[in-house]
Amino acid sequence: MLSWGTLRRRALRVFGANVRGWGGLALAWAAVITAAVGVRLWNALYGPILWGYDAWGHVAYVLFLDVYRGLPWADQGWSYFHPPLHYAIGWVLAQVGSSEFLIRGLALLGSAASLATAALAALVAARAWPARRDAVFIAFASIACLPVHLYVSPMPGNKLTEVVLSSAAVAVFVAAGGPRRGSVRADLAVGGLLGLSLLTAFSGLLALLAIGAALLAESWRRHRKAGTGPAGDRRNPAARAGLVVGVALALCAPWYARNVAEFGAPFQKSSDFALVARAESRQPPGERGWSDFTTFPPRLFVAPAVRTEPLLRSVWGTAYAGTWADLYRETAIARSPASHRNDLDWSARMTWVGVLPTLLVLAGAGALGRDVLRGRGGAAGTTVLLLAAGNVAAFGLHAVWTPTWAAAKASYLLGGSLAFGIFAARGALLLRALWPRGGGPAALAVVAASGLAAAAVAVEGFVLTPRGESPAVGAAHYQFGEYDGARRVFARLASRAPFPVPWLDNLAAVEVATRHPDRAVRLYAHAERLAEAAGRRDPQRIARHGVALTLAGRRADARERFDTALERSADTDWVRANRGVLQAVMGDLAGAESDLRAALDSDPSLTPAWLALGSVLAAAGDPDAARAAHDRASQAACRTPRGYPYGLGPGEVLEWGIGRRWLLLLDDVDGAGLRVALPDFYRLACARLARGGAS
Repeated sequence: MLSWGTLRRRALRVFGANVRGWGGLALAWAAVITAAVGVRLWNALYGPILWGYDAWGHVAYVLFLDVYRGLPWADQGWSYFHPPLHYAIGWVLAQVGSSEFLIRGLALLGSAASLATAALAALVAARAWPARRDAVFIAFASIACLPVHLYVSPMPGNKLTEVVLSSAAVAVFVAAGGPRRGSVRADLAVGGLLGLSLLTAFSGLLALLAIGAALLAESWRRHRKAGTGPAGDRRNPAARAGLVVGVALALCAPWYARNVAEFGAPFQKSSDFALVARAESRQPPGERGWSDFTTFPPRLFVAPAVRTEPLLRSVWGTAYAGTWADLYRETAIARSPASHRNDLDWSARMTWVGVLPTLLVLAGAGALGRDVLRGRGGAAGTTVLLLAAGNVAAFGLHAVWTPTWAAAKASYLLGGSLAFGIFAARGALLLRALWPRGGGPAALAVVAASGLAAAAVAVEGFVLTPRGESPAVGAAHYQFGEYDGARRVFARLASRAPFPVPWLDNLAAVEVATRHPDRAVRLYAHAERLAEAAGRRDPQRIARHGVALTLAGRRADARERFDTALERSADTDWVRANRGVLQAVMGDLAGAESDLRAALDSDPSLTPAWLALGSVLAAAGDPDAARAAHDRASQAACRTPRGYPYGLGPGEVLEWGIGRRWLLLLDDVDGAGLRVALPDFYRLACARLARGGAS
């Protein structure tokens, strides 16, 4: 059996007591890079797709850009606090025309951004401690193999894109000399990167504030000492701050000015919307007190279940546990007690794995703070500390403003990733100073071993319970016209769900899209019966059933469904438009015109309704009015439609639903070629109508 002394001697031989050469350090680099890159590639390319925080909402934003060729309105979906840069990159991926290419492309984008953030931390460490190659390694590895980075990397959201842009701004700022010296070119680059960060997520403001505050602090220091700063740099730090902020705002101001015009503020909380507020009101704990920020329950090392006491009442305990384990892991598989226990046990093990690296980071933060107070913080010190402090403060405020278990996700701290890596590197240098012979190898061993363990746990399906296919995959297939794939997903879900009605609705929508209205009628009818039996009758489903009946030629039954839906529902614009089309094919041109005009008066963005009105007016012998309706259709098709959550044509993106607001297309009043508007219609309508076409 190996003794501690033997293990210690072998560790020293591998890593080198003073880490003077590449030897063991090169081995550590090879192992960590292989693990960090390998797990991300595996999860992005071969893992189950469309899992992650609000994954479908992020993809839906991309689809909105693709379908409507325009940005969402300020009050539409997440547009008010999700600027478009990340989603514009997704739009480029969507042009390939494959749902899987888009989703896996976004996963690769997040993975690349995560690794790039780690590389930027390594560059900052190399700038701060050029003679300490072990510090550079630790700065990289502590981020590249940090569990929160590993499990967030394949998610399609915008967070890591913002993080890498903010980190790049800080890295360029530090490389150019930090707050004490810098060139105009470097400050322009920093401002540009910060502006792009703010065009990706509002949280990019934290890096802007950190850099601006560092420059103003330097200006105050110079004023206090009545000095001119280091030789060769006589630029006023306050003027530099103005330049950086000015460039950043020049890039992002139009976007936020739009929000100010809409709401009176550049940023609006999602809970200001009734739909989100209802969801958050059902999430505990419901309020936060001081004790939530001062308790760190030991039980998190045994059973880190984020939705139960005592972790529910510990903000920093949840943040710590979420940094080292995927506490919010989603799955389409009904978990058995055994699989749930397995995942919980591994989460508990990872919280233990994180103890020593976290202590190293905290010690490094304290040491760097001491360096700054003594005037030895270098170009990075003040900026990195301010970046970390801003992210921690914002996390705490968010937990208070949104007192739910979901608001304490560790991913909200990712903006401080670069600071985390620098703190880890400084902690290693502190340990080396306190323990000259073994401190360096010990720090390397802690970071490398914890990182490799985290990578092994993060491999999809290797340790944790494998996840099944996300239900949202079916909606993605549908939006790209991959109807066989959508049918397969929804059929599987409907066969397994205790309440299959939503999946029956989606199956019926696929049948409508593929021009099998009789099948859709049967599915909608079955869904209606089940919903009524459960006391969950939905007027919108009745109206969708009416659309299927119209396409199937059962016009009297369709009329009855539309009339019922209009009596019971507040969302009547699309229903009234469809009843107008039905009345046209039934020969009631006056009734058709009345319904269509009423629908368009309420919502002028309904392009198919304008086209139907044009056909009705032409049949009624009014060609001038028909041409005017066609012109209005062209105008509506070339504008971004309104409506929550995204108004995505025939399938508003809500709870993975498709075909929620069918709109019938009427070429002529005899009903020949009657069909529904699919995503392709909205994608191409502007160009086609401008050329005089209607289909």
